[in-house]
Amino acid sequence: MAVTIKDIAQIAGVSYSTVSRCLNDSNLVSPATKEKVKAIARDMGFEFNVHARGLTSNRKGTVGIIYPEDMDAFGVEMYFITLTKELKRWMDERETDLILSYCRNRTTGKNNIRRLVSQQKVDGLLIAEPDIDEETLHFLKESGIPFIFFHEAPAGTPGGLRSGIDRFTVDHVRGGWLATRHLLEHGCRRVFTITSDEEEFRLRTAGCRKALEESGVPFREERVLYGNQDLSLTSRLVRDISRVLQPDDGLFVQSDMMAWTAMETLKSLGFRIPEDISVIGYDDIDMGNYTHPRLTTIKQPRAEMAEAACKRLFDLLEGKGPQTERQVLFQPVVVERDSCRMNQPFIGKTLQQ
Repeated sequence: MAVTIKDIAQIAGVSYSTVSRCLNDSNLVSPATKEKVKAIARDMGFEFNVHARGLTSNRKGTVGIIYPEDMDAFGVEMYFITLTKELKRWMDERETDLILSYCRNRTTGKNNIRRLVSQQKVDGLLIAEPDIDEETLHFLKESGIPFIFFHEAPAGTPGGLRSGIDRFTVDHVRGGWLATRHLLEHGCRRVFTITSDEEEFRLRTAGCRKALEESGVPFREERVLYGNQDLSLTSRLVRDISRVLQPDDGLFVQSDMMAWTAMETLKSLGFRIPEDISVIGYDDIDMGNYTHPRLTTIKQPRAEMAEAACKRLFDLLEGKGPQTERQVLFQPVVVERDSCRMNQPFIGKTLQQ
């Protein structure tokens, strides 16, 4: 049975990524660790992946971006268009090209990550799909190619295969908390939220719940509505709740495209925004400046996240920076526009930072 990097890592007492860096002669690892790992590899008869060694000496000037599988949803696509602009700007400054892909080929079902790496198409990968299967993660670590998870990352457990990877993500719990607190501070006594099934949306809903409970407002499951980034479904949900909406209600819609749909539906039913109901979105895509009224929203720090992820990837390619993985949680902020009314704040308890 062939010896793997996992086998070497277990004997050496280091992570998979450290073994890859040792075999690549990376400057991120101390000479003593490097020699120890190489000696173990020699003793075990390990056949090293020549492609991984060639990454730093034979750069192709190309980085792959792996998009999430749900990118076809219009709101998700709009968000990633703006995020890709930030990535492209950073890469252009360094004369590096981008290959845009999904985890799997949508026609053949074949693994695009494995193809890009095996065919030596890219120097490294920026991955925005959190639902990476164990086999693909294992392949990535075995290949030695630098890769970064950004925007979202797979859940990790200490010592597990999903640990020990670089993650540049957004604090969505904080984002949901900020959105809900903003509604409460603008006089809303009840908060409805329109969300989706994905992990980042579950985190936003958790933040919403936290803000409500801190302020003494009951969190009710029946006020959590699943639009699932489907604009037609979102419109139907808004029509359904319109019969029970009251003047002091607020609506936290967890993507800007769903928020725009919600506002248009409410206006068609005779509601005035923000006089009759306050609405806050999430993402801060460009269209928020052009809705009527202009959409108050939660801004995800795309430019900062893109720059940090790209810089880390290039540091790995060039053998710079710390050898341990980096996990950076970027903080969202409120972008205040015109869709939330300015009423006396409703706070059952003191809202805590």
